[in-house]
Amino acid sequence: MNSRNYKYALLLVAAVAITATGAMSQAYAQQVTDGMDGYVKGTSGIYTGNPNECWYEEDGSMLPCKIDTGDTAWMLTATSLVLFMSPGVGFFYGGLARSKNIVNVLGMTLIVMGLMSVQWVLWG
Repeated sequence: MNSRNYKYALLLVAAVAITATGAMSQAYAQQVTDGMDGYVKGTSGIYTGNPNECWYEEDGSMLPCKIDTGDTAWMLTATSLVLFMSPGVGFFYGGLARSKNIVNVLGMTLIVMGLMSVQWVLWG
């Protein structure tokens, strides 16, 4: 083994040893309070300060959420932007394919776009 390969082998062994040592060491977390005063645990289980988040009763039942027209409009806008993005992804994938397969790739992308829109309507 020449000296160059020996150096690389030694470097590899050192890197594996350092990584293994770091993986086997114990980590100690700080014991602090949760710091969530004034925040509400939302429907996703995440603490949030959003007043429009759904609230829970004391018995665990969920109160109805406030429906905001701005949130609904943004969700519809974002959904349409994602659907408009799909043909662009198809053109990108078509550029990666061979020239005889471009039409097939574009067709598959448009089929998936239609399937996504149907799934969005049915399941949200």
